Amino acid sequence: TYYYSDELYRKLKENPSFTLQVFDCILYKYYDVPVDDYDIVESFLTSLHTENYLLELPDEFKESKQQYRLIISFGTSKYIINAYSPDLFQEDIIDSTKNVDARNNIYDFCVYVINKAQSN
Repeated sequence: TYYYSDELYRKLKENPSFTLQVFDCILYKYYDVPVDDYDIVESFLTSLHTENYLLELPDEFKESKQQYRLIISFGTSKYIINAYSPDLFQEDIIDSTKNVDARNNIYDFCVYVINKAQSN
């Protein structure tokens, strides 16, 4: 159930050179993530436990559109983590309410990147 996360983690370990962007799905706008903040990806992935992975989207999100996409690019290959709410992420469906520190929350990280970009 967590093939995508494992593949992304392996890719990070094999090739630490990548770029990171946040895409705001409501405003259709891209935000570059400062290199200083790239550690969020590995921190998020290593904070996950088996109970964070769900088999399907909960009913309240089945009709929802993701609000943010965290895009991790390794040259020609890209990985996308869709953030539906502060508690739910996908490609592997991840419930971050179970043992994931607030500092590793991808949704809140996307909000942080956008706010930081808009304040500059």
